[in-house]
This record gives sequence, structure tokens and C-alpha cells, in this order.
Amino acid sequence: MLTNQLRAEPEESYPTLPGRFQRSDVERLVTACSAPLGLSSACLRALLVMIQATRPSDWRDETRDAVCFMQQAQVAARLGVTPRALRYQEARLERLGLLKRNLAADGSRGRFAGGELIQGISFAPLIESFPHLLRIVEQLEAEERERQILKRRVSASRRILSQTLSRLAALDKVAPGPAEILETMPRRYDGLGESELRTLLRCVDNATREALQLLEMQQDSSGVPENSFRPHIQDTTKENPVCSGSSAIERTARKRADCIKTDAAPFGTASYYEKKAWLGRPRVQARIFGNLHPGAAL
Repeated sequence: MLTNQLRAEPEESYPTLPGRFQRSDVERLVTACSAPLGLSSACLRALLVMIQATRPSDWRDETRDAVCFMQQAQVAARLGVTPRALRYQEARLERLGLLKRNLAADGSRGRFAGGELIQGISFAPLIESFPHLLRIVEQLEAEERERQILKRRVSASRRILSQTLSRLAALDKVAPGPAEILETMPRRYDGLGESELRTLLRCVDNATREALQLLEMQQDSSGVPENSFRPHIQDTTKENPVCSGSSAIERTARKRADCIKTDAAPFGTASYYEKKAWLGRPRVQARIFGNLHPGAAL
């Protein structure tokens, strides 16, 4: 009767990795999460060595526990530390909930009594924590992507600030505040966190805005545009050059001069010709017709 009851008892079930994750994914996660978990480099190395001493299939088999049976002296020799230092690292990892020590009094490990007794370093707690570690890694990756975006934005704003200050210098003008911001900015942003990058971006943006406003004021007061500035009324084609300051618009030679009608229309001759590419724009029309007849309105 007792034998039948023992046979009827289900086998012990162990946690397994979700989805298609493998033991190698665990190694990658614990490495990426070492800083948030508070793992020292020594503890991380010890953890990885013991994980690699397990059988990969045990991490996905619910009937088997992922256990490291390697003797403590062997693990310590592989790490280049003393057994005492290894025991400290194992205790530290157990407190962090990454493994469970099931050892004999003398520290021996292995399968005994035909596999009924298993002693070693069990990674069942680490497997149970795998979804939590996965979320931590996803958050870290998202933060790193945001950092890269912020770094690019800071770099772009810095370039605009530098160019604006150079233009002001060409006009013999100085913007002390923005210039000081540019001089005190760090050259590299690798060591800056997300919050620090946001603060830096806000500071550089404000300085750039101030410098651009000063440059615009100088241009408005001088009335002289920059070399790269092109008036909005300007035909750049070689065959029909147009001077934006002239009140007369040069016509294209589509008809003979004696065939052109001279009947006056409100805004020029009845057969007034211009290039449709820019004449059709309302803004350009307003500028042209305003020059010809200051009192007229479209």
C-alpha cells in the first residue's frame, strides 16, 4: 500500500526558462544587470563560471534542477581565488537571490543514492528571477537609446551655437553668456547620465536661442543680409535675370515688340508675362505688385 502511494506521488517540478530562452541568455542578462544588482566583478565571474558548469538542457527541463556539481576547490582554482573567498562570493550571491546552496557539511557536491539526493549550487532562484532581470535589461537598453538621442541633440545644438557666435564675431559683436556656455561645455558626453544630458541640452538650447536673437537684431539694424542670404524676389536663371530692387520687370522675348499690346491694365500691360514658377505664389505677387503700385492691395 505504501509502495503504491510513493509511486503515485508526482515528480518534483523545477522552474524553467520562459519561451525559447537558453542558458546563454541567462549569462547575457546577469552580465548586463551586474551594476543594478550590485554585483562586484569577482562575484559576477564566480556566478558565470558556476552557471557554465551546469548542463544547458536542465535550464529548460522542469523535471531537472539546474545545479552546479563542480567541487568548490575546482571552481576556486578556475577563478584563481581561495576556497574561503569563493565561499564568501557564494554567500553573497545567495543573499541576492541568484542561487541556493545545498551542500554537505564538508562542502561536497554531487548526486547520491541513485540521484535521489542532489547536493550542489542550485540556480532555481535565478531561473525564477529571469523575467525580472529581462525587464531590467529592457529598461537599461531603452535608457541607453535615449542617451544616444540626447547626445546627438546636444552635439547639434552646440554646432549651431558655435556657428552663430562666429557670425557675431564677424560683425564685431560678442555674446558673453552664450560664449561662456560654449567654453565650459564638456568635450565628450560618455560619462553623463540621462538627467545630466537633459540639463545640458536645456542650457545649450537657451544659449543658442539668445545668440540667434542677437544675430537677428544685428542683421535687422544693419539692413545687410548675410552672404548666404537670398532675397525672396530673385530669379536665378541665367536666361532671365531679374533685379529685385528695380521697379521694371524684364519680359521674356516670346513675341515681337511691335506685336505686344500696350493697353494699360491695373497691374501692367494686358499681355504681361512672367515665369509661373514664382509669379503664382501669393507672397511673391504681393511683393511685386506692392512695389509697382504702393497703394494697391491684392
